[in-house]
Amino acid sequence: MVARYETDSSRLFGYTGEIVVGNPGDAPVADWAVVVTLAEGTTVDDVDGANWRQDGRAITFTGAAVAAGGSRTISFDVRDSRPKAREPESCTIGGQPCAGL
Repeated sequence: MVARYETDSSRLFGYTGEIVVGNPGDAPVADWAVVVTLAEGTTVDDVDGANWRQDGRAITFTGAAVAAGGSRTISFDVRDSRPKAREPESCTIGGQPCAGL
């Protein structure tokens, strides 16, 4: 499994992040998780495309199986208590860094 992060849009007090989870393998993968560590003072407001849970600044995204050669897109809104929202500090899938961050 591979993942790529990008900031889809920015606002004064937040942004929308997008993660594309890809399965380059020959078989579906049902057990995957993406962990995003948010910058201090930020919180997730809304998530589309995955189940999620928050533990402190760490957000764990999980979801349905990703077909062989397929992908899944996760979109999430982040609120920042300060102007000029800061991107996540890290993004990993299976312990490996996401591309783009």
